[in-house]
Amino acid sequence: MKGVKCAQQTTWFRASSGPRRRILDPDNPYRYLTIRGRVVKIAEEGAVEHINGLAKKYRGLETYRSRSPREVRVMYVIEPRRVAGQG
Repeated sequence: MKGVKCAQQTTWFRASSGPRRRILDPDNPYRYLTIRGRVVKIAEEGAVEHINGLAKKYRGLETYRSRSPREVRVMYVIEPRRVAGQG
């Protein structure tokens, strides 16, 4: 998981039952996959390269253009604890 460094988000991730990701099937709104876990690592190293790689893969851009010069990118490594799905 990626994001911008934010003390509130980091605190929430550590205090809550963990982040969740829901992946939806674009062809079937009743089909999805939900992954819950806990944050095992928060890293700044490699985060800018990662977002630039995603911008290139999905938008054909060399760099992620919505990035503010003041922001610090981070990556959250999540250990899956629960996986559920429908459809």
